[in-house]
Amino acid sequence: MKIPEDCLQSIEPWWTEDDGKTLCRGRLILANLPFVMSEQATLKVTGRNNPTEHTTALYEISSPFRMNEVREASKLPVAGLPKFHNEVYLVQRAKIRPAIVLNIELPEIPKKLRQKETKRWTQPTAIVAPAYGASPKGRSAPNPELLKRFYRCEYPNYLCLWLPKQRRNKGIQLNNDPSIIRLDQMQPIGKGHHNYQRTRYRLNDYALQLLDDWMLWLYSGELPDGELDDIREIFLDN
Repeated sequence: MKIPEDCLQSIEPWWTEDDGKTLCRGRLILANLPFVMSEQATLKVTGRNNPTEHTTALYEISSPFRMNEVREASKLPVAGLPKFHNEVYLVQRAKIRPAIVLNIELPEIPKKLRQKETKRWTQPTAIVAPAYGASPKGRSAPNPELLKRFYRCEYPNYLCLWLPKQRRNKGIQLNNDPSIIRLDQMQPIGKGHHNYQRTRYRLNDYALQLLDDWMLWLYSGELPDGELDDIREIFLDN
């Protein structure tokens, strides 16, 4: 599928090749990311398969979770599901999908300050935005009119991009179908190498400059004067 002329990415190339090993801003990665659902489901341990064995358990899933529910952790000890005060286990669907790293490479906290400290303060993370495939065919295909609005940058939380194909030594070739970057579903991932797979692509400087303006638009509701604002006005006027 050819990139439409009324799509932001048709103006200039957006991707560059980069074999660096860091999770720099704009890096395209693959990660196992949860779907953000309108309702949450919780998991509660109800028993054990073997009364003397606590590495496996029986459980039930309840949905939807209500904020006014009593948050009681199971009193049955299971090694894989430790109990913590006022906490519940959520059950989510997840899928390995492309994502774009949105934050800069953050400085590491010195080891001497991390010692004997709970990981909630020191666990390194990266902020990513998931990409959802938007093929015009198939059961999950978006409404053509809605997809057209994504092309034209009508909404601050939807960024339409064609992602590079995962191929070696053939330059940058884009996928046939677009993807929708859900900026309203930004989420952290752990920076342990088992949590993600780097690709050899990242957004180039031109794309990052437009992304900076886009993020200001997302946060404030106002698009700053600049190239993104000018391009968007042209799209919306046609």
